Order: sequence, then structure tokens, then C-alpha cells
Amino acid sequence: MSKWIFATVIIIIQSAGFSQTMPMNYQSEDIQKIVEDYSKATGKRILLDPGVRGRITMFNPKPLSFEEAYNEISSALAIHGYAISIQGGSTLVQPARTIQRSLIEVTTQVPALKPERMVVWILQLNHVSSDEILTQFRNVTSKEGDINSVASKNQLVITDWASNLNRIAKVIEQIDQPTKPSVAKFAEQSRTRKLSRLKNIPFRPTEMPIKSKPVETPPTE
Repeated sequence: MSKWIFATVIIIIQSAGFSQTMPMNYQSEDIQKIVEDYSKATGKRILLDPGVRGRITMFNPKPLSFEEAYNEISSALAIHGYAISIQGGSTLVQPARTIQRSLIEVTTQVPALKPERMVVWILQLNHVSSDEILTQFRNVTSKEGDINSVASKNQLVITDWASNLNRIAKVIEQIDQPTKPSVAKFAEQSRTRKLSRLKNIPFRPTEMPIKSKPVETPPTE
């Protein structure tokens, strides 16, 4: 009898968990009000930086699950330059630049696309130079992002929104590829031909005109 009651309770709790939703329709609503509504609905503790201000508009035809609502709020905050960070049992909302300096997530893998947040991604390159990528793609990050090269380890350290890091990952995946043998052979042959031509060019020092000074004759007495 006790076993049957226990199993029934578990099923009820699990079913209730899957049915947890909340409406997410706001017309130019204050950010603090939206975050407060989410906190009350989910029971999550959220700490807002005093500088977090602004208004958000979002329309959803149906109520969203708590996870979907959280993801949508994180994306709306990112539009205003605010980022979320999980610290212990609390969710912090601060300007993205503040999050970068102290509370940012660090990973060596491409971060999950959702929720939107600031992440430091340490990328190991295998076939191309990190300095070369840095030169060509310095402007690939968002205005809150940053990219640096660690040449000694051939790594890139990219700080940006999770969504943009996923986009950057797709671009670099196409670039960080081994050179095809035919291409490498052609490049080597071209380099060899250039060196051969240089060896056959005789050395000719630059001929500078020599200016001679007129010989001064002593005056006659």
C-alpha cells in the first residue's frame, strides 16, 4: 500500500513540473517588472544591478514554459546590453561589460545557444594561425565582445554572447581545415620557382655617380 502511494505522488509531482507555464506578453514594459513577474512565477531569486533599466516589448500567442520564458528574457536583456550570470542559488543581471570582468562563464567548448549570456570561449586552432585569424576577423564580435590571440598555444580567446559565439564557430570550422595536398604542392612549387629566379639574378650594386672635387692649385706669388 505504501509503495503504491509513493509512486502516485511521484507521478503527480512530475506532471505538475511539466505543466508549469507563464504568459509572456508585454507592451513597452519596464525590465524590472518583467523580471519580477518571472521571479514570482518560478520562485527563482534574481538580483538586479541598480543600472539595469529600460523597456521591453514581447508577444507570445501562448504561455511559455519557465525555461522558454527564461531564454526569452535573457535574449531581451541582451538587446539592451545586459547579461545574466548564475552565482550559487541566485541569478544576477548586470551590464555585459561588468559580467565580463568578474562573473563570466569560461569554456573550451562551443557554448549552448540558450539562454543568451556572455561567455569566454577558449578555442584551440589546429591548421591555421591564431594571429592570422585575429587579423582577418577582429571585427567579428559584437560591440560587447572581444577577441585575442595566444600565439604561443595557437589559441583564440573570444568573449561574446553565446549566440554570436555559435555563429563564429561555424565560420572558423570552415577555415580551420588542413591544406589539401595538391594546394600545398602547388604552393611549394611556386615558392621554389621564385627562389630559383632570385638565385639567377646577378648582383648589381647600385651605381651612384661619383662627384669629384676640383683640385685646388695654390695661388702664385
